[in-house]
Amino acid sequence: MKALLLLFYLSANLIETQIQSEHIGIYQAIYNMNDGAQIKYTLTLNENGTFNFHFYRKLICEGCIEENNYGRGTWFSDQKLIYFKTLIENDLNENYKLNFQNSKARFDRKSSRNKSQEIVPDRLRFYEPEIFWVEGTELTRI
Repeated sequence: MKALLLLFYLSANLIETQIQSEHIGIYQAIYNMNDGAQIKYTLTLNENGTFNFHFYRKLICEGCIEENNYGRGTWFSDQKLIYFKTLIENDLNENYKLNFQNSKARFDRKSSRNKSQEIVPDRLRFYEPEIFWVEGTELTRI
């Protein structure tokens, strides 16, 4: 009985690691405007369960400055859902100001039933983020 429970526990951990490892990578969305302005989101999901987020905005106007905002914390996955945690005492400081505590994203990839030659990159779409301007943002794996 103990051997059976150990086998179940090990297989569950292997499946969880396998699911999480398919999400590891760098995801990005870049919006270039006609006037030369640019908005860029970059999210890195690291193998060790940490993440880094960078938001860059360069607007073209008098008095506008380039903006860089950063966030970091930990992440885990449950099948197609990615959950983000930001610990105030560890992850937030004068450089990392974006709080992703309790934020969620959905992972999407080309369906295994889709046999077309079309290349469909993996994507993450934020929903229910703590940061309102991130909601609905879709990032593509690069």
